[in-house]
Amino acid sequence: MASIEDIDKAVCYSIGRRLSVTGPFMTADMGGLDVFDSISAYLFPDLSNHNKTFSKMKSLIDEGNYGQKTGKGFYEWSQQQSKKMNKEREQQLIYWLKRDLEEEKE
Repeated sequence: MASIEDIDKAVCYSIGRRLSVTGPFMTADMGGLDVFDSISAYLFPDLSNHNKTFSKMKSLIDEGNYGQKTGKGFYEWSQQQSKKMNKEREQQLIYWLKRDLEEEKE
């Protein structure tokens, strides 16, 4: 499958960078709880003993609260809050991309 080093690099250079700004629950809200539920339903059988979304997230989805795109999920999402968090996450990801590119040059 993948080496330990490859797994660490994949996490550090992808989801790890996002989590430093938003954390796992805010990341799910920003991506859409309905989307995370679909991904989980697809991946859980291969990666976990769990076979369904945890109850808090499932109840939010059942209520039509998908996160940022509906204004409510684990967090309340005003237009101002959405812009702020999207900008912060984007700035952090650009920072890391520039840093990674500089390290590649060395």
